[in-house]
Amino acid sequence: MNMRPGEVIRRETSRGEEKRYRLERFLGQGATSVVWLVTDMTTEQKIVLKEVHHGLEEQWEQAFEDEIQVMQLLWGEEEKLGDGLHAVPRIYDKSRREARPLWMTMEYVVAPPVEEFVRGKSNLPRLERLSEKIERSLRDWTTAAQEGIPPDVRHAFEEFVKQARKIQGEIARRVEAERQQAEQARGLHEADIVEIGWQTCRVLHLLHNSLGRAYKDFQLKNIRWDPEKRQVKILDWNVVTSEGTVDLRHGKGQGLVDADLEQFARYLFWMTTLTYPPRGGASPAMLARLGGARWCEQTTRGLRYVLERALDPDPSRRYRKAYDSQRMEVNDSSQQMTSALENLSTLGEALQWLANVWDIRFSLARGSEGISKLFQMPARVEHFIEDTNLESARSLLEITRAILSEGSERIPKQAREQVLEEVEKVERALQAHERDRSETNRRSAPDLIHAVSLFRAGEVKQALDVVEEICRKTPEDFVAQRWRHVLKVAHRARIYP
Repeated sequence: MNMRPGEVIRRETSRGEEKRYRLERFLGQGATSVVWLVTDMTTEQKIVLKEVHHGLEEQWEQAFEDEIQVMQLLWGEEEKLGDGLHAVPRIYDKSRREARPLWMTMEYVVAPPVEEFVRGKSNLPRLERLSEKIERSLRDWTTAAQEGIPPDVRHAFEEFVKQARKIQGEIARRVEAERQQAEQARGLHEADIVEIGWQTCRVLHLLHNSLGRAYKDFQLKNIRWDPEKRQVKILDWNVVTSEGTVDLRHGKGQGLVDADLEQFARYLFWMTTLTYPPRGGASPAMLARLGGARWCEQTTRGLRYVLERALDPDPSRRYRKAYDSQRMEVNDSSQQMTSALENLSTLGEALQWLANVWDIRFSLARGSEGISKLFQMPARVEHFIEDTNLESARSLLEITRAILSEGSERIPKQAREQVLEEVEKVERALQAHERDRSETNRRSAPDLIHAVSLFRAGEVKQALDVVEEICRKTPEDFVAQRWRHVLKVAHRARIYP
């Protein structure tokens, strides 16, 4: 159906009401539907009209109806939380099931995609997709060549490969230029990244636990960010798994949840460094190599700790849930801050812990409230040091220093000097505890060397026993924890060197 801006169309809703919409602007279309910005002529509100193409196969019409159901259910679950956040756009009206074409109207999301904040309005996504398509075509043609090419088309084949390689080289040059431009245009602060992170985990948790579904093809382009309201919106819910595929209470669908969390953690790493880690996870050393200075020098220890755990190559050491149901019911930031970052078991909680600390940065604009919170930070660091939660202490200290540096104009000079004095005092105490931990790890090094020699000699069970003892004495020994995982796998699979 041809539609033009300014045209008024009529649609009958599922409640039997007739609605009149004035077409304002074409927003886009996909393989199954077309999307318009329209004005509801009853309320004069600008909303989005999404309509399925005529003559579409029944399975795609069913998928459209399923998307409507998912969005309505998620919006309802968010409403129950009563915290005022809605990551899912609200659906206003929809067509009757028997009507054709199927359609729905929903909230118009003005906020731009997260990608635009990170690298500006760039051709990089389009160029990367084009490069992948050319590479795929070259692989297909190479496979065909191995199977034999008729002599009369060999010249055409060789010319195609020549031109494709030439285009591929030009695209690679442009991609590099766009990346350099993106380096300069990057506009997401770490405080924004962790806020986007926990809000997204919040709605993923509802999808997993309340709806019993997973997001099969979670795309970064569907995450929108409003920096003024500091609120996330997630579009396109037409690629979720069917109802009942996830039931974590009975151990069903954990793999699907793990896949959602890994994909989202990869997005968070990209937002931080403009680089994607490999699928399947990466060691801290590999993340450091991939992220470079952005990761090692410009990212606080807290976010590095959370993403290192979320992307751990050993799935058993990762966060296994997006959020915690009980925490969602009692969303008290002060209560969450008393917990150690190391003790939080879900990705969303860990990201919100960081977001609550960074919130002081925004509280400074409200005057005495922010100053009061800032004065509390050194005492919180001391509390974590006393409980030997050194990751929490270091994370809190680094963010506090960053806030003091960034907010120097909004903090009275005397208050800033007092906080800095306390920060320096707890910094010295923290460094002393970190030296003690390093010394403890060094003392366990000979035992670990002995375990490795046992493993190489084929004594896998004995090697595992030694490493288990090291982990019991020094649970923070990262290298020993890694070897324990390797040795457990080797012992179960009866793999001997």
